[in-house]
Formats: sequence, C-alpha cells, structure tokens
Amino acid sequence: MINKLPKWVEVGGFLLALNAGYINAVALLGFKHQAVSHLTGTSTFLSLAIANSNVQEMTHLLLVMASFIVGAAYSGLVIGNAALQLGRRYTAYPRTRRSP
Repeated sequence: MINKLPKWVEVGGFLLALNAGYINAVALLGFKHQAVSHLTGTSTFLSLAIANSNVQEMTHLLLVMASFIVGAAYSGLVIGNAALQLGRRYTAYPRTRRSP
C-alpha cells in the first residue's frame, strides 16, 4: 500500500477538483441555476417546462441533458474499459480461497 502519494498526483487531483468546482459554479450561476454534476434537477425542470408548454426552456434543458450524456459517453471512450471487467472484485486486498 502506498503511504505517501507522489506530489504530481496530489497536485493533479487538486487541479481536477478545482476545475470541476469552477465549472459547476459557473454553470450554477450562469445557466438558470442548474448544476451540471447530475441530471435530477434538470429533469425536474424539464418536466415543469413540458407541463407549462415552454418550448424555449424545453429545448434548453434537453440540450443540457444531451450534452451531459454525450460528455459521459465521450469520457467512457477516452478512459477506456481495459481495467474494468464484469464480475471482477475491486478491493484493496486479494481474495483468499478456503479449502473445503
């Protein structure tokens, strides 16, 4: 187990968290108070826009949701799935077998 992370990992993690917070804050303050980290609030606003027949807001919210989904799919392509396997146990310690 690693006791101390390399400095570049700490700095990189800090910069990624800072960037994510910046993007979420700008979106929250700039785009009709919508968070971009999840779709629950956006889908609620979309259902209200549908109920009120507000086509402009429906279009905006559908584009926000589509952008989120496309971004998530693109992230999956960039990251890849070589390390992810169905049924694999992702634990810190290897599983030991017991003899019958």
